[in-house]
Amino acid sequence: GGMPSMQETWEAMEALVDEGLVRAIGVSNVDVAQLCDILTYARHRPSVNQVELHPHLQQRGLVNFCHKVGTQVVAFSPVGRPAQV
Repeated sequence: GGMPSMQETWEAMEALVDEGLVRAIGVSNVDVAQLCDILTYARHRPSVNQVELHPHLQQRGLVNFCHKVGTQVVAFSPVGRPAQV
């Protein structure tokens, strides 16, 4: 067998919510198309999407979509010299 699909992975994480082992589950670096796909089978919506966001990469469409479907956005920015960001 190869790597599990996103759906298999999401369903495994949902089982952790169902068992009371975690309160919320989320994703990282997921774009609008991937989030739409997850929402077709998710019983528990992603509570958060961690994505790269900074003044030079604002991803407004993704941020707006996340807000529309009730997924919070957590921003990260690469660590490095300020001139590189």
